[in-house]
Amino acid sequence: MCALKAKKWDLPEIPAKMRKPKQSSLSSLMTADEEKRLYEDLQRYREEDWWKRVKAFEANPDSVYNAYWYVALHPMFYSFKPWKNHKSRGVPAVHEQHLVHEQGWDYVRITPHMVNPKTRSISDDPHLNTKIEWWYEFGPTLWDNNYGQGCSGMDHKLMGGARTYDEAIVKVAKAIHRGYGNDRKQVVKKWNDPVLPTEG
Repeated sequence: MCALKAKKWDLPEIPAKMRKPKQSSLSSLMTADEEKRLYEDLQRYREEDWWKRVKAFEANPDSVYNAYWYVALHPMFYSFKPWKNHKSRGVPAVHEQHLVHEQGWDYVRITPHMVNPKTRSISDDPHLNTKIEWWYEFGPTLWDNNYGQGCSGMDHKLMGGARTYDEAIVKVAKAIHRGYGNDRKQVVKKWNDPVLPTEG
């Protein structure tokens, strides 16, 4: 096992404060002040959890468990739920309430392929393709399209393959760490993506 060099991270500043408590089913269970702080607390919990996942992955990047959760929760895959009627509920569209932050694997594709073991590619002669490989491809969710609701790019520089599905999970996580770090700064830089989406 070889630990990865720790990379700093700076999560996007997604608004969490509510200008006024909204009326909801929570109102009967919470005071107005508690409801007003709800999304600030949820944001803090999310950021603390991400910090723990980053530390665990960087300390043991060959762990399939650590790699899986590093990808699942990575900020490069953040998106926002559809904002239909958000104005009528008094909650801004770009708000912690609308953030989807646990769907990294929805944007990663790992598929099996039969390959020629000598070349590790698909041979024109199907009889030579006797070994399975797991190929992966992925890209970040982009906030400049569809108001941040999960349009994804495909980063062809980070495509690859592995001998097993578990190895592919680890390789995807390492590729993300190498190419995107632990936040969305490289998404902004590489894809000319906004720091926050524009509300529609």
